[in-house]
Amino acid sequence: MSNLKTLSFQGAVVALSLIAFTVSLFLPGVISAEGVTKGYVLLLVGGLGIFQGIFCWLANPLYVVTLLCLQNKNNAGAFLSSVTALLLALLALHYEGSYVSYFDSTGPFGTLGTGFYVWVGAIAILLVVSLVNVWTSKNISEVS
Repeated sequence: MSNLKTLSFQGAVVALSLIAFTVSLFLPGVISAEGVTKGYVLLLVGGLGIFQGIFCWLANPLYVVTLLCLQNKNNAGAFLSSVTALLLALLALHYEGSYVSYFDSTGPFGTLGTGFYVWVGAIAILLVVSLVNVWTSKNISEVS
């Protein structure tokens, strides 16, 4: 019965993370002089930033990897991918307000909007879940 409670709690927390991730898509991700860029636009075209040396977007596929690892009970994989995703996402703080090189010009990156912080929160939630899983599986193996 204890495992069932743990699984249902984990499922609820993962669902909270998925809801936060989805909400972040419809909130302002970056606010610049050109206007507001919503999270879904950043998700769709943010991968192009890799060619400009901006690697924050790679947190998105790692978020999915973390979800898959949690589903397959790969606790170590979930922990490693969630830590890496969070670190990559936080790289955006480095670019806030600075000038970055775009394909044909240089311009201000802008400031980070509410969607960014909700997105980071969604990733952080998965990190906490994976950390709890690693810690509890370690304690269970010590008892056995």
